[in-house]
Amino acid sequence: MAAPQAKRIKLDPDPKQPIIFTTPDMRPDVGLQVFNQQFHVYSGVLKIHSGFFRKYLEPSFGLLPTSTSPTLSSEWFTKVDADGKSWSLTSDYKFRDADTSRFSGSMAIQEEAIRKLLCAIFSRSYDIKNIYELQIMTKHADYYCCLPILSHSLAGPLYNSHGLVSTIGKAPCATLVAAYRLRHKQLFNDSFIQAMGPLKNPQYKQLKEPNLLRMAEVAYTKMCGEILKVHQGMLEIFADANTSFKDTGKAMVELADQALDEKLTVVQPMYYRLCYDHAYKSSEGAKAVRKLLGPILKNNLVLNKSKVNSGEGHFDDYFLSYKIERYPWDDTQIDW
Repeated sequence: MAAPQAKRIKLDPDPKQPIIFTTPDMRPDVGLQVFNQQFHVYSGVLKIHSGFFRKYLEPSFGLLPTSTSPTLSSEWFTKVDADGKSWSLTSDYKFRDADTSRFSGSMAIQEEAIRKLLCAIFSRSYDIKNIYELQIMTKHADYYCCLPILSHSLAGPLYNSHGLVSTIGKAPCATLVAAYRLRHKQLFNDSFIQAMGPLKNPQYKQLKEPNLLRMAEVAYTKMCGEILKVHQGMLEIFADANTSFKDTGKAMVELADQALDEKLTVVQPMYYRLCYDHAYKSSEGAKAVRKLLGPILKNNLVLNKSKVNSGEGHFDDYFLSYKIERYPWDDTQIDW
């Protein structure tokens, strides 16, 4: 007795067999040849979530792609661009057996990115290894006009994929651009905050997107203003005639030696953290210091659960208290 159709659907990649994406009682009718991996998918769901396929799988937009397969109504093949650095899917049959070996990137990574993008489209669970993989998925989602469904599907991967969140800091600007395209607030929040550091040489200066660069420059200028306010408050503690405050001020001055970098300059977030955590003799002095430094040392990261705060560990020269008042996109748009 033949196994039920549900048992024959493959969820895991196997380069020797097509990976099937469909819905109950519907057969796959579109073939996607992504380098060495075939995907057989149901066009109904594909057209709902992908503006690209919604356009090119409809006869009203021109010649409907055809297929020589008895089970597929449309077939798409990998077309490597002339520079060998990028590729796309095409329904042109002359690319059916085209040589894709000149592609300079990893075919396996591209195949897996498309598989996970299809998982998002067909509401299947998936994980994301790192930010680089998300960037590739976002690039394809942008090209195939399915950014909204990828964005909406990220709740699971962001929660379950430890490697994804932990690698945001390795490429915060690239992640910020991806989050901007996806219009994903949590991912945008964390990548924006990390792009603002380190304080002495913030990474946001690498941004090429004018809207993001302008937004970062405004935020950095505002942070510099907050630092000046903190310095004023520290001077008031140093100059206070109250004996207990003088002891507090003296301790704060001595802590500066523990917050020096290799150039023997003070790392301000680290110095503030040392001052905040120090056990002062005066409870009144400790209260004043923590009231002064608490706001600027606040951690506004929402995805990062490492419990490493401003001025600590790999965030020793980072302030994590940046707050996004307004996201740079129109929340009322449901398709983009």
